[in-house]
Amino acid sequence: MADFEVLAANPVWRGNPLRTLLEHVELVHYNRELINWKLDEQVYRQFVLAAQISPEADGELDWRRPLRENFYPQIRREQDPAPAAETVVRFLRERVTVALGSSLPCTVAEIWQHQITNARGFEAVYVAARLDAQGRAEFWTGSVWQAVPRPLVEERK
Repeated sequence: MADFEVLAANPVWRGNPLRTLLEHVELVHYNRELINWKLDEQVYRQFVLAAQISPEADGELDWRRPLRENFYPQIRREQDPAPAAETVVRFLRERVTVALGSSLPCTVAEIWQHQITNARGFEAVYVAARLDAQGRAEFWTGSVWQAVPRPLVEERK
């Protein structure tokens, strides 16, 4: 229940359905049991449990289940976050088109549903734990924050 209480006290959940909050806590706990990556409690609570990416990308915070259902089968055998991040970027680039424009979907749920966004939206849906000061996704290796692997398309530019 501690995870629920931590989230319920967070103002970002005000106005969002209780069902979404309960589902979020359940999925985070379930993922933590299945993928036993070593995270200290502070990192876990701030970047895994919290589920906040950015105010414009968060939407109604109802994106965890669809992403988990799609990504978990891809990374379930990974023992380390780095290869999992590489798998995620490859899988994501196969499913989400990055286009120019500001009128494209910008919340994580809309991006996943429509499978198109701009570069900023891609970073939001790709975020593995947090966005750095430049708005690019990073993940926790267990000892340091590291930039997530970049999509091959981006590396060729």
